Amino acid sequence: NKDFDLTKKIVTVAILCVVAEFIVLTMSGSWIEFFALIIIFGIQLGFLIYFVKKLGYLNEIMKGVHKIKEGELNYKIEEKNDIYFSSLANDINNISEGLENSIEQRIKSERMKSELITNVSHDLKTPLTSIINYVELIKKEDNITPEYINDYINVLDSKSKRLKVLIEDLFEASKASSGNIELNMEKIDLTQLMRQSIGEMEEKLSEANLDLKINVPEEKIYIRADGRRLYRVMENLFSNISKYSLPNTRVYIDITKD
Repeated sequence: NKDFDLTKKIVTVAILCVVAEFIVLTMSGSWIEFFALIIIFGIQLGFLIYFVKKLGYLNEIMKGVHKIKEGELNYKIEEKNDIYFSSLANDINNISEGLENSIEQRIKSERMKSELITNVSHDLKTPLTSIINYVELIKKEDNITPEYINDYINVLDSKSKRLKVLIEDLFEASKASSGNIELNMEKIDLTQLMRQSIGEMEEKLSEANLDLKINVPEEKIYIRADGRRLYRVMENLFSNISKYSLPNTRVYIDITKD
């Protein structure tokens, strides 16, 4: 690996220096100087071999760090009997184990959260379905008295169906957070979808006395998206506008084709 060729480069330079020194030794005129330089040469060679071993182990550690960085969290650096680098290798191995445990705990936590939402959604849907069915049966009854009971039934019908949608959205949100959501991509007229969203929120927007300034092209603007889920996004946006905009102010909505 080119990134970790440090040992080869240092060894090459060191050997060249030793060879050059040996050539100088052979050209020396005095035997005493020659043998003295031979001893010095031996000491240097010993240090060279020592440092080559150290650098070789450091090279192994660097390769191990690279593997861990690339995602091989189970990779373990060999912990040799080295007073300088063995503790470094041990620390890196411990970091790897800690990171792996942290990721496992996070995945477990996300899975438990997703399962909890799924189970709660299911538990809520079952009794809610019964409520909706009973409301439908009551609506089919004739001559319900007093008359205002019909208003109560309509409210129950509306709110129960709305609650059903919210529970389904909660279930969808759980799937989205775990990456298991499936999108139904289709060709959608964005302007029409926006106006539909405004129409659904018209009552809330009117209560805040907001003046909508809509600027859209004359041509139809088509996109590919999941219409139902994109509608939920717009519904959420207009809901926030109605809740948090200052009353009696203007809201600017632009659709541009880029």
